[in-house]
Amino acid sequence: MAVDAPGLRRVMASARKAKEQGTNLMSGFCWRYSMPERGFYGEINDGALGEIESLHSTYHSGPLGVRDREDDWTDMDFQLRNWQHFNWLAGDIITEQAVHSVDKINWAMGNRPPVKATAMAGRGLREGEARGDAFDHFAVIYEYDNGARAFLTCRQQANCSNDNSDWVAGTKGIGFCNGWGPRQTNLKFADGSPTWRHKGGTPSMYQTEHNELFKAIRDGEAINDGDWMTQSCMMGLMGREAGYSGKTITWEQMMNSEKDITPASLDFGPAPEIVIPRPGFYEFS
Repeated sequence: MAVDAPGLRRVMASARKAKEQGTNLMSGFCWRYSMPERGFYGEINDGALGEIESLHSTYHSGPLGVRDREDDWTDMDFQLRNWQHFNWLAGDIITEQAVHSVDKINWAMGNRPPVKATAMAGRGLREGEARGDAFDHFAVIYEYDNGARAFLTCRQQANCSNDNSDWVAGTKGIGFCNGWGPRQTNLKFADGSPTWRHKGGTPSMYQTEHNELFKAIRDGEAINDGDWMTQSCMMGLMGREAGYSGKTITWEQMMNSEKDITPASLDFGPAPEIVIPRPGFYEFS
C-alpha cells in the first residue's frame, strides 16, 4: 500500500474518504479471500483457540528476477525495471512480498496492532546493482499489549527450503495452516475435542476477490478493506525499520514516522547513490 509511513497515511486518508462516500476499496491481501484461510482464521477470531499467546508466520522463498541494464536506460529506467529490489519502489521484501504473512498475523490477532517490534535482518546473498538496496532476510518479533508475541520469518535466498505457513497457539489449543502445497488447515484442541479441518472447496482466491467486488458494486454495497489493509502494511514497515535500525520500534513511533524514502527527483536521469542500511547505524525517524 505504501513504502513509508507518510505515504501510508495518505492511503489511510483515501480509505476514510472512500468509506464516507460508499466507494468500494478492496486490497490485494488475497489470503483474506481464500476459503480455507477464512474458515481457519474465522474459527480463531471466534475464540476456538481461546486467547492467542503466540504465532509464527513464514514466507521463505527464492530471489526474484532481475533485468540487466541496457545501454539506453537511465538510472530511473533501470530501477523501475528492477523495482522489486529498490526500497523506494517496493519497500523491501517484508512489505513487497512477506507482508501477506504479516497480514495473516494481523488477522489472527483480530486486527489489533502490536505495541512494538524488534527484528534481526540483513543482506547476505544479494550482489550486483540490479539487486538494489533490499535485504534478503528478516526475523521480526511483534509484541502485543496482552503479552502475546508473533514471529515473522521471511527470506529470498536461492537453494534453500521454501515455506509459507502459519502456526498459532492459544489457551485452548493450536492451529496450523499451510498456504502452499500440500494444503492444510487444522485446529487441535487441548481438551481432546475433534480436530477442526476445512472441509469446503478451495476456489481461486483471486477469482473470489473479483466476484465479491463486482457483486458489491452491482448490489450498491461497499466493501472497504482500508482499516486492516493499512494496519498490516504499517506492521510490515515497522518490522523493516526495526530490522534496518536494530532498535525496538513502537507502534506509536511508526504511526508518527516522518521518514520519506521517495527520491527528491523522479526525472528519467541519474538517481541518488544507493546506500545499504546498516543495523546499529541506520537512523529511524
